[in-house]
Amino acid sequence: MNVPLVKLTVLNNYTRIKNIKYNIIYKFSSFFNALFFMNICIIAKNTDKEAVYLYEEFKKKNFKKVFLADLAKLNIRVSNRGVGISYKNKFDWDVCVIRPRVEDFAFCYLISDIMKKKSACLPTPQAILNCSNRGLMAKAILEAKGTQPLSYICLSTESAKNIATRFKACALKLAKHGGKGVVLVKKSSNASELVDIFSDLDQPFCIQRFINGEIIKTLIVGEEIIAMRELPKNGEERSNFGKREHIKIKEEVKNDLLSLSKYLGAFLFEVDLIEKNSKYYIIDVSLTPNLEMYCEISGRNVGALYADYILQNYS
Repeated sequence: MNVPLVKLTVLNNYTRIKNIKYNIIYKFSSFFNALFFMNICIIAKNTDKEAVYLYEEFKKKNFKKVFLADLAKLNIRVSNRGVGISYKNKFDWDVCVIRPRVEDFAFCYLISDIMKKKSACLPTPQAILNCSNRGLMAKAILEAKGTQPLSYICLSTESAKNIATRFKACALKLAKHGGKGVVLVKKSSNASELVDIFSDLDQPFCIQRFINGEIIKTLIVGEEIIAMRELPKNGEERSNFGKREHIKIKEEVKNDLLSLSKYLGAFLFEVDLIEKNSKYYIIDVSLTPNLEMYCEISGRNVGALYADYILQNYS
């Protein structure tokens, strides 16, 4: 049966008005809940400029209270009554945003694990744990159905040499998370010498097949993604980039990154990709990205985006 055009127009207008009404109610509800109920705390080292930036942006939003806690002044209290956190002020928040540095992963994991009983912790304890070690991260990427280069984690120098020499070229990394200690081994004949240099650091090795492609750096902020391409200087290796350019990534890559975000329980983090022949490989994940860099390249306010995401999903 054909519905008259006038009736359809009335119905469409009614639906539009109804949607506008619901959006207004939702936004007012989020504002009300945040203003009267949501206290948010950022936990980071007092030298972390990115944490200060987030703090300043959060204060502009509709939170009841925003607090910046110095990680170095937090203590974990263990007694027969249980485990808790001691701080100079009462430590009771609706949402805790933690900025875990490489050297503080274990401590931040414990803080997050304790706080999760009464607060929403971002990132989650599991995310912090997975990002503390390249082996755990590789396993998490696999379970989230992400694509990554063939990787090995090994303890002994002998095993590392044996594996590294199998590749025509590889990336030699420390298994402990962090961008430090990453060396490209261009020839298998050089692998043994470079492994010996790493062995003095007394840490497990991560050996990853080298994929010669373009580096794409992405920042996941809630459900949005900011991406940039790193372009190497003329005639130089990709690790020595000349400039960065803002790009838009493919929809399927965006969906894969958002799936990883949900799997990890992290909603403000960086993923480094290698693009080769229209295929993307995850090579690194960081929970403490350089937010200023992404603001400058994209012209967007990352701190405000993250605050809005928290207000919409945790109020």
